[in-house]
Amino acid sequence: MKKYILLFLAFLFLLPVNAFALDNVSLEAKIGQMIMVGFHGTDISHPDLKELNKYIQYGSVGGVIFYARNISNPDQVTNFINEFKGLNPLLPLFFAVDQEGGNVERLTAKKGFLHIPTAWKIGQTMTIKDALATFESQALMLKGLGFNLNFAPVIDVNVNPTSPAIGLMGRAFSSDPEQVVDFASTFVDAYRKVGIISCLKHFPGHGSAKEDSHLGFTDVTDTWQKVELVPFEKMVSSGKADCIMSSHVFNADVDEEYPASLSAGHIQGVLRNKLGYSGVVVTDDLQMGAISQNYKLKEIVVRTINSGTDIMLFPNFFKIDKKLPTKIKNIILAAIKKGEIDPARIDESYKRIIELKKKII
Repeated sequence: MKKYILLFLAFLFLLPVNAFALDNVSLEAKIGQMIMVGFHGTDISHPDLKELNKYIQYGSVGGVIFYARNISNPDQVTNFINEFKGLNPLLPLFFAVDQEGGNVERLTAKKGFLHIPTAWKIGQTMTIKDALATFESQALMLKGLGFNLNFAPVIDVNVNPTSPAIGLMGRAFSSDPEQVVDFASTFVDAYRKVGIISCLKHFPGHGSAKEDSHLGFTDVTDTWQKVELVPFEKMVSSGKADCIMSSHVFNADVDEEYPASLSAGHIQGVLRNKLGYSGVVVTDDLQMGAISQNYKLKEIVVRTINSGTDIMLFPNFFKIDKKLPTKIKNIILAAIKKGEIDPARIDESYKRIIELKKKII
């Protein structure tokens, strides 16, 4: 594996003509980098992984996300990730997981992994120094297992303590945005120290929502507060945003038609233009009820790309579609041919993704 990493570095940094420069990569391969999927199975010999293995081999997906269904114990996870790496050793995949702590842990103590308290408990009971030690232990565990991307920390402000997806789950550090920023910054520092990408979520803020976007349409037009944008604004301005995840909340004051994850008004208008963020944006699960119950796949894909988002997350959690990457690619190619997507948008996202992947070598 070491020789493959050295070869990749040679390609990426040393050749006079960058092997992964825009001119040297097919449109299909660029599209592949924008797709992240979930899967069934605990090793690559699982029959449901036949298609995914081929997608990885041919660069048709840029990352995979692990859920509890893919995790048995530490040795199994490490071996599984190494098996995936061996399928295409030149261009690394994102190996992602939702390991926030508390109620959102895929790697549980019951299966032999380090347990981390909820963000709320950390924010209310720990000093920044204690939190740093906790986050460092968590990051080292993930690094040792082979993960390179954690969809955490949550930087939602606990505006509504009874919010089903955030407040009731203890997923927010605080109701004070400044305290959220303090703990989130510490989290990012701990992860950068060991070379793992962290991902801030859920832009533009899910903490006031009365509904759970996992289950259906989530309208925050009358509940969302400007204070919810503060952690994103401060994390971006301080350079502590390596990756940002958009949420599926709908706010008619910003976009009268689409939720944030499908909205150019939110992603391009607010996050990129207003806050000045130029890094990778990944969607929350595009198969969640808030999206899948209201939009067809073509509209989801086209709107997501045109919003200024870079990575589309399809975890295959609620519904398995083993050929989804091919369907997504074909939708994008057809939309480009019809003038519905500018190829420059694909190039833009590809460059951002490759720059981020340089950090996980």
